[in-house]
Amino acid sequence: CAGGLSLLFPRHCLSHTLSWAFCLPVAVQPCRKPPEIPNGNHSGRGKAFFTMGMSVIYTCDPGYYLVGNNIVFCKASGNWSQPSPRCEAAVCVNPHIRNGRRVDGQGLLSAPGQAVTFQCHDGYSLQGNDKVICQEDGSWHPPLPICDRLYHDQGLSNKPEIPGKSCHRERYKVSLPFFLLFIHSQ
Repeated sequence: CAGGLSLLFPRHCLSHTLSWAFCLPVAVQPCRKPPEIPNGNHSGRGKAFFTMGMSVIYTCDPGYYLVGNNIVFCKASGNWSQPSPRCEAAVCVNPHIRNGRRVDGQGLLSAPGQAVTFQCHDGYSLQGNDKVICQEDGSWHPPLPICDRLYHDQGLSNKPEIPGKSCHRERYKVSLPFFLLFIHSQ
């Protein structure tokens, strides 16, 4: 190469007419191939060299999530802009629901695809799906259910419990004359 330039690949020369395309200023260094990461890939596979400004995108295999920056750039120094990210096994923290319990799904963690089933305590009714499944991003789908008190019909709630009696869902019907009488008397 001409003065002040160095060959990008000293061992791989092309024809004399094309060799100028592989000369860079001495201060600009090519980056080595980006590191491979366990349980993941990057978009630079199959590329022979990386020059300043080129980038690669890291992704993780199914069942893993990325920790760190997913995009790295080749800098003029010949180093990548960020440390390589890593892929961690995806897990879901087994959820708890207020006024309910898990009836299956053991331990503190679940892997993607595993299900947890819920049941409400006596006096409460399950609103939503009783079974949720751990997703690859660590979330649960469908959304977690809620255990609601059994007394929620027609706007009346928090009916006092009678000791020794079991709770049953009760429906209250308010007739229109009573409702009007109630409004008029206030």
